[in-house]
Amino acid sequence: MAIRLFCEAYRYQLFGSRFQWIIVGYYEPEWWLNNPGPCNTSEVLTALNGTLQTRVARLGYHVNTRTMADLTPDQFKFDLSMLKTSDYFVGYAFDAILTLTSAFEQLKDCPNEFSNDSIWRQSCWRNELINIIKNTDIEGVTGRVHFNNGDRIGEIAIEQIL
Repeated sequence: MAIRLFCEAYRYQLFGSRFQWIIVGYYEPEWWLNNPGPCNTSEVLTALNGTLQTRVARLGYHVNTRTMADLTPDQFKFDLSMLKTSDYFVGYAFDAILTLTSAFEQLKDCPNEFSNDSIWRQSCWRNELINIIKNTDIEGVTGRVHFNNGDRIGEIAIEQIL
């Protein structure tokens, strides 16, 4: 979709110092090279020049801040490089596990009267777990982990395509 948009921007001369394009969301690196549209790559790049693109940050910007797992984002990045995985969102999966670990650690401090599985399903522990997660505020490898109405509040990267 973005390729077609920037092809049209090129055709109608909607680029240059009088225009500012902003792409909200994540595209693969150098996505403009996969160009099935009517414009050639050079034309798309001409229209793209100076465009701002947002994406969620791969890892937190505070590289020396320790997570509850006693790991900094830089250490996590190094450990990840040993696994040879290229999944962009693996840090978010790690932070999801940290969030659940933190929540279950807090939940274990609740009264032990809910050992019956049917009571678990009926609500008390389930509701308590949801409330604990809603109030989570921990440091993860992707930055501070906390929520607002169920949405994760996090850092984004703003990049300029030149």
